[in-house]
Amino acid sequence: MCSEMRPREDPARNELLASSLESAQQCLFSQDYGPAFVHYLLVLNLAPEFK
Repeated sequence: MCSEMRPREDPARNELLASSLESAQQCLFSQDYGPAFVHYLLVLNLAPEFK
């Protein structure tokens, strides 16, 4: 039912995914692992196909 409400082609969702992945990478480069983990969890929650 949620996939009907938020199609995979949703630009806002895609932007949030891209932003979270970028933030996770920046956190990893800074060796700030807690926030990086949270960003990756957000991505996996929004896009389980990335598992």
